[in-house]
Amino acid sequence: MKNLFLFAIVSVVLMLSSCSKVNKEEQCKKALEHFINLTISQMTDEMPEDAKNKYAKELREMKVAPLNDCVAEVKQETINCVLKAKKIDDIGNCK
Repeated sequence: MKNLFLFAIVSVVLMLSSCSKVNKEEQCKKALEHFINLTISQMTDEMPEDAKNKYAKELREMKVAPLNDCVAEVKQETINCVLKAKKIDDIGNCK
């Protein structure tokens, strides 16, 4: 499951490829947090609450590198798409 998430977050970062520095950084933070929240919410039935909380904490600790990549490489249009996503699958349609 952890490897799947790592693959997914790397995929999101690559999809989010071009974000004005300060504003873009905030948008990237929001997009990554939204991605994490969607991931955790869709795992609710699959994991006990304590395991879900631990996993959420680990995901939030890992987002520094993806945030830097997002700011440097991700298009604003892609970030906006991620922020509008209602499900993880919706993010796959972001370009």
